[in-house]
Amino acid sequence: MKGHQPTVSVVIPVYNAAKTINRVIDKILGQYDSLEIVAVNDGSTDNTAEALAKYDGDSRVIVITQDNAGASAARNTGITHIHGKYLMFADSDDDFESNFIPAMVDAMETKKAGIVICGHGGDGVRTLLPKVAGLVNKNLPKHVCSSILENGLLYPTWNKIYISRIIKDKNIFFNEEIGYGEDLILNLNYFKYIDSFFYIKEPLYTYIYRPGGLSAKTKSNLHYRYEMLAALRNYLDDNIKKPDVALKYQLIRIRWIISAKKMERAQGKKHE
Repeated sequence: MKGHQPTVSVVIPVYNAAKTINRVIDKILGQYDSLEIVAVNDGSTDNTAEALAKYDGDSRVIVITQDNAGASAARNTGITHIHGKYLMFADSDDDFESNFIPAMVDAMETKKAGIVICGHGGDGVRTLLPKVAGLVNKNLPKHVCSSILENGLLYPTWNKIYISRIIKDKNIFFNEEIGYGEDLILNLNYFKYIDSFFYIKEPLYTYIYRPGGLSAKTKSNLHYRYEMLAALRNYLDDNIKKPDVALKYQLIRIRWIISAKKMERAQGKKHE
């Protein structure tokens, strides 16, 4: 990509994905011409390095190898190496529709939104779709709180396309100490700098559920929920004083804390 700025960069953290990473990369490369893929091999112990060697000499694929540090650290490394106007994320064993990249880029280019979000489905997770397709550019704090309460579309990063300049200029990175909710925290940090969302009412991304994972940490679920709440409060800022937003924030707070405590009790019983 030397001397040429690709339209979109796709960051993929890769850990022991020798069996799936070629399928994912090849499918992305076949969807769109003006792109680059930044694949970060996060200390894999299988044949991932050999699988990634397939792209030696392909200027569209940047392969970075680092010691194992978790998915968030791998994504952060990837962010520092992107050149694209827009940024997307994908996991090394997931799947997506054949028009995933083109549809997301086209929406970002034509709708001029701060972020584009598509629906998603998957193996082991329910399909989530936005209530309506189109632009949302009014009362975003209320919209964000409502969305968090109603569905999980705002949680992940892999069903979104971001403006790279905002990510870079505002130093928006994943919190590497968080083992749950790190994607939502990054999204909330990003939302502070945009004034519109655009939704595609199609499940363009297929997430493959996997228990555990690269980013699992040892801190409590309750700790992670409080980190998420802190990020939500920071995003809402003075809007949290508005009655309609304040009520939704409190409902989110109660739901997250109850959920975390239930998870911790369940985990405690497993170890008894």
